[in-house]
Amino acid sequence: MARHENKLIITYTGMNEIYQNGKLMYIAGRENSGPDDLGTIVAPIPARDVNIASSVPDLVLFSYANTTGGKARLRIVLVKIQSVGGGTSTCTVSVYVPSIDGDWISKTEDVKINYADGTPLRNPHGMADVGDKLCFIDYENLNIAVVTEAALEAAGDDTTLTAETVLVEDYLEENARGQSIIALGGKVYALYIRANTQATEFWPSQLLRLGFNQAGSLAFEAKTFVGKNAQAIIPVLYNGVIWLLIPAIGGRQLLTGATHGTDSNICVVKAEGDWDIEPAVAKITGDVYPPPAPTPSTDPVPDPTAFNIIAVGAAMRSGSSRLFILTQVYNQDAKSAFWELYGATVDAFFSIPNGTSLSDAVTSTKLKSVDEGMVEAADPALPYSVYFWDLLYEQSHRDDEDEDRLWIALGSPLLVTKPNNYSSPGKPKGPFIMYYCIGGENVNSMDLPIETLHQAIRKVSLKRGMRGAVRAVSQAAAAGSEQ
Repeated sequence: MARHENKLIITYTGMNEIYQNGKLMYIAGRENSGPDDLGTIVAPIPARDVNIASSVPDLVLFSYANTTGGKARLRIVLVKIQSVGGGTSTCTVSVYVPSIDGDWISKTEDVKINYADGTPLRNPHGMADVGDKLCFIDYENLNIAVVTEAALEAAGDDTTLTAETVLVEDYLEENARGQSIIALGGKVYALYIRANTQATEFWPSQLLRLGFNQAGSLAFEAKTFVGKNAQAIIPVLYNGVIWLLIPAIGGRQLLTGATHGTDSNICVVKAEGDWDIEPAVAKITGDVYPPPAPTPSTDPVPDPTAFNIIAVGAAMRSGSSRLFILTQVYNQDAKSAFWELYGATVDAFFSIPNGTSLSDAVTSTKLKSVDEGMVEAADPALPYSVYFWDLLYEQSHRDDEDEDRLWIALGSPLLVTKPNNYSSPGKPKGPFIMYYCIGGENVNSMDLPIETLHQAIRKVSLKRGMRGAVRAVSQAAAAGSEQ
């Protein structure tokens, strides 16, 4: 595909106000052409109606590239999750061939995936692509389900597929739940959060590293503890070593204007280090402040003085690449939220002493607080569904940092900017562009499939934001895909 032709950039799902009539949507556009160009981006377009008419469903998007025959063929995976009562769920998996010119082609629809013992895949929170295998991490099942791309694509509609089961439950503490999974350098990393049944109290999350044994199956290698209610696994390159950054909210989402203080943090660990000797440590923590004082409903909402760390977005390239930290706090009315974004280089981030608070790190390392990035969700012009957020770093397939883009979803609004406007010393901060406001839709999943192709050179499968998954394809396919 030529550089200036439109490509698929972002996919997302949206539901109406009673969570029915789901839609799978996409945004297309072209690559950036220089340091001051965000590229041409076309408005969101419906790809398919999801046709859900039952109560309280959930939709999750992932993407991968089928490289059979040496050509990269982009695939979009849509998971429909349905509560069946008693705190359990069930789900089906559909695979589509995307197109920016018309209706998407179905490879297979509504396939049920079972573990080897016959129990179903219930509530996948992440998917990683390793070779020709897709690895699902399940929020309601401790073990990992693995199917081949070929088997999933060949499964008939409304059929059941039996997965290989990767047993990891013996390495996890009680009350663990699958949260995120990535593939990197021939290893798989799986993140599990831990909380009581009511999710009112959280304990340190666990990160597992898995490798392939002689039989070609995934097997446990190492584990380490990270922050409470950890959200994602973000790899970065620092001094020639791959590190994993694990942002953690610090506990349950507080709807009172309060934060979790130092329990909200970013833990770091060497991807292939000896975790028994060098376990994960908290590099940056949230600030310790009391919640704003209650005010009469007629008074203006006070600006918060502290935020929970909720997401990290970063490039993964040699040299001092860029890194961003998204922070958030809900207002006391539980219907609006405040956001703040911090940007720095990876070198600056790692120069901070372990355990430094976010505000101290800003002062000591000159991380730039992006004032223009703060948005109040209560603004009537911005119909936020404030429980959803995402931070998506789009790294240029040509590995040119001036062509990167940073996408931020804060409920319905979708913002985009140039990352180098916020983390290059001496360069003035550029604007956040309100790209599109997805009015009338409750956005509940978003993915960056263009990174599925961009990461070919980097050969990783990364989780983006809350739930999006991307993967590596062959280097020859880095510049585009063949449908």
